[in-house]
Amino acid sequence: MKTLFERNMFSEEDKWIKTDPAERGKYDGKTVADLEQMKSSLKKQNDGYQERGEEVPQANIDRMAELNFALRAKRGHGFEGD
Repeated sequence: MKTLFERNMFSEEDKWIKTDPAERGKYDGKTVADLEQMKSSLKKQNDGYQERGEEVPQANIDRMAELNFALRAKRGHGFEGD
């Protein structure tokens, strides 16, 4: 396996993640408060798995990443304008 320094940053190994068109706009109708509530609920669920010593399902990990991304997008990523 090549180290990060040995491989080209734009090689075939490093491809961008493609979003399924059906998944785009999934959180358009939600406010930041709605997304925070969803994230809090999911966090409690994940904490329950961890307290029982169980592994958090990958679907929950993926959903948390989606919610974090949606929150960053709703907050504007620190950019001005649309």
